[in-house]
Amino acid sequence: MSGKKRLWFGPKRFGYGVSPVSIEGWIATGLFVLLLIGWTHAGLGRAATLAGVVLLVAAFLGLIAMTYGSSDP
Repeated sequence: MSGKKRLWFGPKRFGYGVSPVSIEGWIATGLFVLLLIGWTHAGLGRAATLAGVVLLVAAFLGLIAMTYGSSDP
């Protein structure tokens, strides 16, 4: 290995935010969407659903932060 970090997410070409730039990033995004849909349709009640959604979003944002790469050298 060359020691270079493999990036999962990178800056979007237009606008603000990030987008997946590798297969791992696309898999993580797809898994996040599936978990989010499953959790919101689980019928757990309003408070549990909100808590679960907040935790899922926080975990996904943490994953993005850990695997993000900028276009700057």
